[in-house]
Amino acid sequence: MNHQFKLAMLCGVLFLLGGIMAVKMIPNSPLWFNILDLMTAYIPMAWIGYKLGFKVKT
Repeated sequence: MNHQFKLAMLCGVLFLLGGIMAVKMIPNSPLWFNILDLMTAYIPMAWIGYKLGFKVKT
């Protein structure tokens, strides 16, 4: 793992923590939406951002 990957994952984890806080603060949101949001919006998108940034850089 290189330094850029670690930074991308750190950003993903920080945004995931914010997403968890948002899920707890928003009442009456559907459970399926909360699960889908937390599983697909933060860590996978940080990884995709890392991959796209790496392709542009090289």
